Amino acid sequence: MAHMEGHLAARGVRRASLLSSHVARRFYGSLGYEEVGRAESRFGTLDAIKMAKRLG
Repeated sequence: MAHMEGHLAARGVRRASLLSSHVARRFYGSLGYEEVGRAESRFGTLDAIKMAKRLG
């Protein structure tokens, strides 16, 4: 994740965002991502959690 975030930051991206499962939410939270909303899964299964982190 740090490599990907560094790659984005080097290209001027200020905020990374992702969709997380409920299981992975704690993992992404430990990396500094914060919950910013909910999203319906594309597959009609479990809802996803929108998460974001400020880069730089």
